Amino acid sequence: ENRPHRYNPIAISVASLIVPGAGQALCGHYVRGAFFFAGATGIGLYTLNQAQYGVYLKQSHQLWSDRWNDSLRRYTSMLSDTQSGITPAYLDTFTIKGRMRNDLNKYDEGQNALGVEHAALWLAGLWIYNCADAVQKSGWFYSEGPKSPVAAGWLAAIPGLGLGQLYNGSFSKAGMIFMTQVNLGLMAYDHHRSMRACEDKLAQLAVSNTVENVLSPDFHDAWDGRRLDSFRKRNTYLWYSLGWYFYALFDAIVDAHLHDAPRQLRLTPEMISQDKEFGLHLAYTF
Repeated sequence: ENRPHRYNPIAISVASLIVPGAGQALCGHYVRGAFFFAGATGIGLYTLNQAQYGVYLKQSHQLWSDRWNDSLRRYTSMLSDTQSGITPAYLDTFTIKGRMRNDLNKYDEGQNALGVEHAALWLAGLWIYNCADAVQKSGWFYSEGPKSPVAAGWLAAIPGLGLGQLYNGSFSKAGMIFMTQVNLGLMAYDHHRSMRACEDKLAQLAVSNTVENVLSPDFHDAWDGRRLDSFRKRNTYLWYSLGWYFYALFDAIVDAHLHDAPRQLRLTPEMISQDKEFGLHLAYTF
């Protein structure tokens, strides 16, 4: 008999919802429970660290902005003093350079906030995966009945939901696929938006006025570097997402083919005493 011991799936899922890995531990899967607890703790600490760095980054940029505004006010008051060396052209250059630097600072703050958002989404995804895995380990939905590979394949073709795995009764795999594919897709989309924002800034620099044209080479390189970084990340996560999609599709079809294998296939030791032989007896039901 291959059927595992059954546990109350509601109690198990609620336990995992409260403490990641608790449901697995209640089912006797202590290593899996420790994996989910450690994973959730690690991602949670990373998210908190990134959020704290975002606060530091914002304070640092605000300090720079305050100093720049003070200098701007001082230079403006010195404009009428011919001995100060402050000219309208110098003041215009200083003003535009400060505004362009402020735009870069705001972009960097936004990228850090995006990193915090991505980390929080991975934490939420892991939490869902953890609850789905706990339901799987409860043994309540265990089945060795036949499944249609065609139905599993078509359901798995719907990206991000793990429907093919749910059809096969593989709740744990469905949670893992949902967590991974959705988050990879969102990360690719967010980096695409960041790339577009950098391209808009580069387009503004290309049609800027005379003073900005003098300053634009340095800022052009800064924005182009950020654009290339977002471009690479977008393509990387797109390829990861595509690869994960085909994995989910292949896994659902293969799992459907093999779903009733434990019931159809019997592999048992066989002792043949008269010939003093030891072997395996294989039986497969078609």
